[in-house]
Amino acid sequence: MSFTYFREIDRLGRVVIPMDIRKSLTINAGDVLKINAVDNRITLQKAEDRCVFCDGANDLTELDGKFICRDCIEKLVK
Repeated sequence: MSFTYFREIDRLGRVVIPMDIRKSLTINAGDVLKINAVDNRITLQKAEDRCVFCDGANDLTELDGKFICRDCIEKLVK
């Protein structure tokens, strides 16, 4: 899959992601995007739920909108 678009940044610094790209990547209103800037390149990536302590993505439990993995929960209990 390959898309090329040109979009103008508005005066508030916003840019619209075209609908066909959002549909293709299942990006919906309210989703969180991870924004990286390296050298002269900006990348956007749909954020995945990760443990707030170890950044792991397996066996997560949500607590007040934050995620904690089972291993970190066990360490906290000790």
